[in-house]
Amino acid sequence: MTRGLALLQFLLWAAPLLPHFAIGESTPRSFRLGTDNSSASNLFLRDDEPFLLRAGSIHYVRVHPTLWDDRLQRIAALGLNAITTYVPWNVHQPTITSFDFEQGRSNILEFLRLAKQNQLLVLLRAGPYMCGEWDFGGRPPWLRSLPDLKLRTWNDAYIRYLTWCKMKCLDVVKAGEIANRCL
Repeated sequence: MTRGLALLQFLLWAAPLLPHFAIGESTPRSFRLGTDNSSASNLFLRDDEPFLLRAGSIHYVRVHPTLWDDRLQRIAALGLNAITTYVPWNVHQPTITSFDFEQGRSNILEFLRLAKQNQLLVLLRAGPYMCGEWDFGGRPPWLRSLPDLKLRTWNDAYIRYLTWCKMKCLDVVKAGEIANRCL
């Protein structure tokens, strides 16, 4: 996937969150690509100022939650201003009817809150496939038992379950951001 296509995919996924970014309680934030013909047209613009994104990666579900703050402090100390993290489908939807975004390593809102506390932006990589040497690519194993489901295709059943999980994740993140100002 090209960088431009990956960025577009992320921005389309995150677009519903962007109006909620705020400093304090009321100042709206913006994050976009430069669009004019100036030298800033190839840069990210954060609050209309050129912004160099320096990101590292951490898999929050592979680190014990008691160590999240320490690891995020170390990332910030390296001079990075952002992190990327996968949102593994199999961790957050362990069965076809249950979701977990709050327990232990699944507590994505606590991880996002700590990232903000450490002044790190977070680029959520909400699958469905994750390339981190993860069993079944981070997809839940119950997918294998569904009749007529074909993985990694535009199969209606696959897309329905994938969309269901992504929308649940987005709802959780948006609700946490609004309630706790965690993003």
